Amino acid sequence: MKILMVLISYILCIAAPAFSGELSGLDIMKEQKKRHEAAREYENIKMVLVDSSNNKETRELKRYAKKDNAGLFKYLARFEGPADIRGTALLTWEQKDREDDQWLYMPAYGQKLKRIAGGNKKGYFMGTDFSYEDLRPEKLEAHTYSVSNKEKYDNQDCYVIESLPSTDDEKKTTGYAKRILWITTDAFVTLKVDFYDHSMKLLKTQTAHNVKPIKGKLMRADKVLMTHHQNKHKTLMGLVERKIDGNIEDSIFTERAVTSFK
Repeated sequence: MKILMVLISYILCIAAPAFSGELSGLDIMKEQKKRHEAAREYENIKMVLVDSSNNKETRELKRYAKKDNAGLFKYLARFEGPADIRGTALLTWEQKDREDDQWLYMPAYGQKLKRIAGGNKKGYFMGTDFSYEDLRPEKLEAHTYSVSNKEKYDNQDCYVIESLPSTDDEKKTTGYAKRILWITTDAFVTLKVDFYDHSMKLLKTQTAHNVKPIKGKLMRADKVLMTHHQNKHKTLMGLVERKIDGNIEDSIFTERAVTSFK
């Protein structure tokens, strides 16, 4: 019996360093955020919406992001075309200890921003397959993250992470019961996300394509595809232009700037 106990202790001592070196799901998400967060970013995007009959609608979207002195982000996503939706915009202000603020501006319906309440953030942005909650920063403190597996996706080694809403507010407002993320083990880039509805049925899948380094460890995808399995609809976003750490005025993220755009 004593020999058996010695052997068990020896095995545990050998295994302990390897086990302690394993990253948790939260560790991986934090590392991803640290590596791929740009303080200022501008993107010009060609967006293509594809319906179940393969009809296509093309749009132009410009997106701005800037971190403030408190370390919180402001985002503006604005349609530049076609003419019937030009100027339509989504303004997002990240908040630290409460729900992020989001406002929708539609020029055809007046000169005021419409606040998007928490329960409405599961709605979809202007007929795309991206919900309002998809277009806000990841709230690490509002989710639990667990590594369920390691496997290859698109010929790359990935952590497979299950994300579940953990706070009462997040459970109440999110459109997802869970998400499954495939994040590369070397560069910590998300290549794929499966979204499940509250019946635990696969709702949609987001995939990143042509991922490449931009600056240092910072990486971005040139194309992002969101496939809505239940609606048989797709939204493809393709990069036209990107600028990292360029000059972005704070005034861009104000109601006056959004509503006065021509």
